[in-house]
Amino acid sequence: MRRVRQPARPPLRPRRAALLALILGLGLAGCVTPGSKVVETSQNALQAGGATMIHDWSAITFAAAPMGAPQELLLDDKAQILDDGKTRRYVRGYTLPAIDKPYSISLTSFRQGTPADPAILYPELIFLDANYQPLATGSQARFTYRSGGSNSADGLSAVVFVNSTHRGERHLVVTSRSLSEAELAKSAPNMVYSTPVTVPIRGGFLTWMIPQGQSQAPTRMIASPSGRLEISFDEYRMRKVGDKD
Repeated sequence: MRRVRQPARPPLRPRRAALLALILGLGLAGCVTPGSKVVETSQNALQAGGATMIHDWSAITFAAAPMGAPQELLLDDKAQILDDGKTRRYVRGYTLPAIDKPYSISLTSFRQGTPADPAILYPELIFLDANYQPLATGSQARFTYRSGGSNSADGLSAVVFVNSTHRGERHLVVTSRSLSEAELAKSAPNMVYSTPVTVPIRGGFLTWMIPQGQSQAPTRMIASPSGRLEISFDEYRMRKVGDKD
C-alpha cells in the first residue's frame, strides 16, 4: 500500500494565536472566585455565627506553636469566631514556646480573587499573657506586600522577633483587621526584597535581613475577613567562625 504524506500544518497566525491565548486565560480566570465575592461570602458567614462563636480570649483553642517547618493557617468558616460586642472576626491561637532561646514568627497572608478583583486578609497579631489578657499588637506597618514570582503566590508578609524581653507573652492570636480606604491606600508602598548583613558578636555571627527597595501592590485590594496564611516559628541560629551551611 502506498503511503500518502500529510501536508504539515501551517503555524498559527499571530492574531489567531493571541485569540486562543485570550480565550484560555478567560477560561482559567473564570475558575477563580472574585475577591469581592470572597469578602461577601465571608462576611455573611461571620454574621451567621454558629457553634464556633466565642466571646472571650480565654475561650480560644490554642495549639502548640509548630517550630521549624511552615504551617498552613486558615481563617475561614471552620475557625473560631470571636465576638467582642463590637466586631466579629475569625481567630486562631497558638501557645508560645518557652523562651530558652530567641526565635522569630513569620507570617504571610496570600492574595485571593482575580487580578482585576483581588482581596486579601490584612493580618493582626495579638500577644496575650498567662491570664489571656492582650499585651501587645503586631503593628500593621510590619507587613509588606511581596510578589512571589512564578514559584509562589503574592501576599503580605512580616517577621516578628521574640526574645527574653517578651517574657510576659504566653499566647499568640492570629486574626484579621478591618482597614478603611485611606489605610488601604497607605498600605500600597512596600519593601520587596532584603539584603543579608552579618554582624560579628561574641562567639559567632548574627545575620540580619535588611529590607530594601519599594514597589506598589498591583491593584488596590479590599480587606477580607477570611484568608489563607502561612506561619512558622524559627529559632535564631548564630553562626560561629568555621560553621558551614
